[in-house]
Amino acid sequence: MILISLAALINAIWQGLLTREHNKLSVKPSIVIHKNLVKVGTPGFIMKNIGIGPAYIKKISCRVDGDPVLQKGKTGIKPALDKLGIKDPFFDLINYYELGETDELGDVALRAGGEEELISYKSEIKEGETYDRFIAAMKRLEINVKYESFYGEEFIG
Repeated sequence: MILISLAALINAIWQGLLTREHNKLSVKPSIVIHKNLVKVGTPGFIMKNIGIGPAYIKKISCRVDGDPVLQKGKTGIKPALDKLGIKDPFFDLINYYELGETDELGDVALRAGGEEELISYKSEIKEGETYDRFIAAMKRLEINVKYESFYGEEFIG
């Protein structure tokens, strides 16, 4: 009788652990950074959540020519653009993303299947010195995103 009870207890604990692991996997986010440097579409960087759960963005870090960019706050995009020499009035042609609005947990959430333009060239004219400067600068830039799942697991994408 005790043996059967012990086996039932072990089975219940095992099932609980499997259920918890399944729940974690069923809401796991997966962030990818897509760099588009061709004339088709919008040139720049897009952050996509190709996972099946929300991603809570903790930090966006950048590297220029392989060197980390000192960031202010949660994102290094503006300092990276400054380091690349992309400044006003050039900014009139560029949109860039800064972590701003947060959810009740204090994080920016990117839903499953969602995407956000991190840096984009907003002019329809995709030729000339300004465009060429933008593409050359983007080739020197690398962006990484630190994010968490609903269960607090940390990832870098």
